[in-house]
Amino acid sequence: EKCDIIGEKGKISFAFFGNQIILTTESKTILMDFENPLHIQQNMIEKTVNYFLGNGDNPCSLEDALLSLKIMEEFGKVHD
Repeated sequence: EKCDIIGEKGKISFAFFGNQIILTTESKTILMDFENPLHIQQNMIEKTVNYFLGNGDNPCSLEDALLSLKIMEEFGKVHD
């Protein structure tokens, strides 16, 4: 999955689970590589598993989930 953020002077592109950011303008393209930490999602997975096992608090409240949903819906809209 890929994200493109398009602005007046260029575009930033990156894959959600990738290790490179691409900055594109009219005059140039810059590739920026970075290294993701190993097991970057492990902390959230552990908290979620513990919650469902009854061994911890819910790591994401309903309010947080609804806000995330609204943000994703807004990003998915096509604006003229």
